[in-house]
Amino acid sequence: MGALKTKFLKKKTDLSVKREVWLKNPNEIKKILLISNSDSKSLKRKVEEVFSSAGVHHLFHREIKEDTTVGFYYSVHRSDFGLTGSLKNEKLQNLTKMDFDLLIDLSKESPLLPYFVNQSKSNLKVGALNSKRVLAYDILVDFNGNDSDKINNIYNHLNLLKQDAKI
Repeated sequence: MGALKTKFLKKKTDLSVKREVWLKNPNEIKKILLISNSDSKSLKRKVEEVFSSAGVHHLFHREIKEDTTVGFYYSVHRSDFGLTGSLKNEKLQNLTKMDFDLLIDLSKESPLLPYFVNQSKSNLKVGALNSKRVLAYDILVDFNGNDSDKINNIYNHLNLLKQDAKI
């Protein structure tokens, strides 16, 4: 990616935004944005299984320029951004305007995906405990283990937090 485009995109992802966080019971979550480095249908299925009442939108990085995703799948490529870091892809622009109950970021070291973590209108953002972008998240969770363990860990954390909130 060009140095100028990278510089502008980094500026857009380093913004700290003041926002309110809403913690819901995991069974009441209706809409989730799942962010990962690759198109893992098994990961999306696991999120749908654990959060059975939620619709899951999946965003991932793609290597080719052409976007062939359909439905609740979204992919991003460096060509989706203009020279100044502005988003050109209409489908991705619409994604940033959607409201989500929960954002789960399982991505690692991507220069493009942090943009969507920052721009997302999510009530609650969950990221990795060892992430370099800790300020972007509301809850940090240990992401050791396989994808199934990670999703179960998030669900359990949300359950515990909601139970503690009732006390």
